[in-house]
Amino acid sequence: MLFDSHVHFGDWDGKVPVETLYRKMMDEMDENGVDRFNINVCGRCPSSPGALRLADALWFKRRQPSRVTVFGGLDWGGATDGGAAPLIPFRTQLDRLKQVGCDGLKLLHGKPDRRKELGHPLDGDLCEPIYAWLEENDWSCVWHVADPPEFWNEATTPLWARRNGWWYDATHPPKSQIDAEARRVFAAHPGVRFVLAHFFFISQDLQGASDLLDTFPNLFLDLTPGVEMFHNFRKTPEAARDFFIKYADRIVYGTDIGMGAHTTGPKRGWMVRHWLQSGETFDVPDDLYMLPDDRTELTGIALPDDVTNRILGANFAAILGADSPRLLDAAALRDLCRDLLADAEASGLHDEAAHLLLAELA
Repeated sequence: MLFDSHVHFGDWDGKVPVETLYRKMMDEMDENGVDRFNINVCGRCPSSPGALRLADALWFKRRQPSRVTVFGGLDWGGATDGGAAPLIPFRTQLDRLKQVGCDGLKLLHGKPDRRKELGHPLDGDLCEPIYAWLEENDWSCVWHVADPPEFWNEATTPLWARRNGWWYDATHPPKSQIDAEARRVFAAHPGVRFVLAHFFFISQDLQGASDLLDTFPNLFLDLTPGVEMFHNFRKTPEAARDFFIKYADRIVYGTDIGMGAHTTGPKRGWMVRHWLQSGETFDVPDDLYMLPDDRTELTGIALPDDVTNRILGANFAAILGADSPRLLDAAALRDLCRDLLADAEASGLHDEAAHLLLAELA
């Protein structure tokens, strides 16, 4: 089974029709032989003020109920810039995500620009209800924490990342601070299954990654590019291969396919799989979020089949459990879409998927 744990769906600007994006996603998944995939909803804050895009993911899941899972996102309105609390309490939002039929939670507030905008530590009182709810409800979470270390210096940030505005200055919390805050969350909530996106941006320190997994048994690392991780692994191929074999049950396949209104390249998933399965040296595929870069080649680590089978599908399926994908609740979905539409219209935005769902559920 090939299970992509980390994809995105929707257009933050609401300009590309969801049917167009749906067909592009389905064609790409079929061409890559993907059996199941998990749509991550990043949530909303002032720096990403478009519609929440939750309806987009649920509309997709309604069309592919056996193939698609959804990790819902939160509305951070009222909580950013040091605000005292979200306008809608996090527990209320999480209860609703579960009621409507989401399968888990996506968190992006650990990304440096989001963490700066939040104005609160990840392990502070503001965010504590999120982690407590996850632990109480036995829900899994894909969490983006920090970014590659080189992004804190414009001179060392690769061109593709600089072009997307992904580099940070002294006004942003340093990676060491963000990582430390997250580690305190892991220690305080050991029951939560956190899938740490992009290998926790720790690929340059495999001993540190080993210590992390040994210390926190419910943590998992996903392989979603950040292409820098594969360049880092190339520097120490034997150590990387040994790590992947030792922690074969703690690593999860992901791609970020669909990011940016599906502006990712079509060979992104192939790249991750080929790196795992072959020992070949090959070119980094053309992709807005991986090139241009001075580093243009990768070399695979040719893992045994039983290891790649776990990484490519079995591990994430086990994280979700036997009751996933969860069924969508029609009544709860109608209520949610009404609220999403009212919120979008009040903000002068367009939420096409919420309109479509309401029409389908009438």
